[in-house]
Amino acid sequence: LAPLIGKWSLSLLVTGSGAAALYALGHPGRAGAGWLAAAALPLVAMLLLAAIELGSDSMVPFPGATWRRCLLAMATLGPLGLAAGVVAVRQLAPVRLREAGLAAGLIGGGIAMTAYAPFCPEQGALFVLAFYGLPIVICALAGWLAGPRLLRW
Repeated sequence: LAPLIGKWSLSLLVTGSGAAALYALGHPGRAGAGWLAAAALPLVAMLLLAAIELGSDSMVPFPGATWRRCLLAMATLGPLGLAAGVVAVRQLAPVRLREAGLAAGLIGGGIAMTAYAPFCPEQGALFVLAFYGLPIVICALAGWLAGPRLLRW
């Protein structure tokens, strides 16, 4: 249960921070940069935990037995979550389209991780960073790149 709580903590912090940033960015005159930075903190913490894990004697086997299934789930659910974030943002009035796209991508990746975490038995920090954190970052970058095209009004 503890690994699942850790995964959900990471995913919900990223998703919640992305949603707060998206809300702020969707209303002109509100600052969302602080929330975007807050969304990065759980990923930085996971990076530090992975570095500690790499230096320890009790490293969890990497990549583990279920990495293909996890990667497929994140590759499928992440873009769906990004699309949902983009649809939500289009109902608002963002003026900083790249940042709004980035926030939508964070939400998409966070939702994908939240949905799939209970079905993944792997629990090492390096696994979580590689197979959850990296897809979240990829979704965020995709949102940042596509934001100006998808979110203009």
